[in-house]
Amino acid sequence: MKTWAKIIRRIASYPTTNSATTVNYYQFEDSSPHYFTGKDLLSRIRLVADTLGPDELGFSPNQLGLHSARSGAAMAILALHKKTGARIQ
Repeated sequence: MKTWAKIIRRIASYPTTNSATTVNYYQFEDSSPHYFTGKDLLSRIRLVADTLGPDELGFSPNQLGLHSARSGAAMAILALHKKTGARIQ
């Protein structure tokens, strides 16, 4: 919840946003707006994987998809809340 609150505060701080602005909105330093898409996310994930290389990772960047991001996020949430006994259903 703290992370979501931080995201909402960031978005609300932009002068061009309102209550209908979605959480994938980002405003660059030059004030130009951008809505991050799944395609953007996949491109960034594969760029990092390409930088690390298949020898380090054991797979190629093309083997990664957005399911990888969702799974990784779910595991990170689980790790953060492990002490509370939270479970991913």
